[in-house]
Amino acid sequence: MSGAEKIEFPVKYTLKVIMEKNRPEQDDQNDMETIFIRLKIPYSQWGSRQSGKGRYISYSVVVHLDSKVMMDSLYQDIQTLPGIKYAL
Repeated sequence: MSGAEKIEFPVKYTLKVIMEKNRPEQDDQNDMETIFIRLKIPYSQWGSRQSGKGRYISYSVVVHLDSKVMMDSLYQDIQTLPGIKYAL
C-alpha cells in the first residue's frame, strides 16, 4: 500500500494523548472529557500509563467520530490542553 490510508467515517478508534505529568490524572481526564462532551464525541474505555521515569503520562480512550470535521476539531482542541506533548 502506498501513501496514507483514507479514513472512512464514522470511525471508532483509540485516541492516545501524551502529557507531562505535572498535575493530577483526574484533572487531565476532566479536561479531555469536557472536549468530548462539547464536541458531542462518544468516548469509553479510559486507560493511562506513566513513562518509566514518571515525567509523562499517556492516556488512551476509545472515541467515535462521525466526520473529518469532528476529528479535526478534536485534535485542534486537544492541542490546547495544559502539558500536552502530542496526540495520535
